[in-house]
Amino acid sequence: MEAIGAILGLLVGGLVLGAIARFALPGPDPLPLWATIAVGLAGSFVGGLVFGVAGLAPDDPSAPEATGAYFVAAVVGATK
Repeated sequence: MEAIGAILGLLVGGLVLGAIARFALPGPDPLPLWATIAVGLAGSFVGGLVFGVAGLAPDDPSAPEATGAYFVAAVVGATK
């Protein structure tokens, strides 16, 4: 049951991040729902990876400021 919750969490997170990224970039860009989720997931991965490699990741990933920082990195990654 935990795996189903994790998968649903990834899908919802990808949808939210993909929707925010599509909203941030103006213009017509008709994407199906699955592509919006894929853009959000890929952007989250790339943004977090670049964020970590650049040394911008907080020391404690469970700290509240880390959540906001990784969210911004994920949105920036999804818009690129």
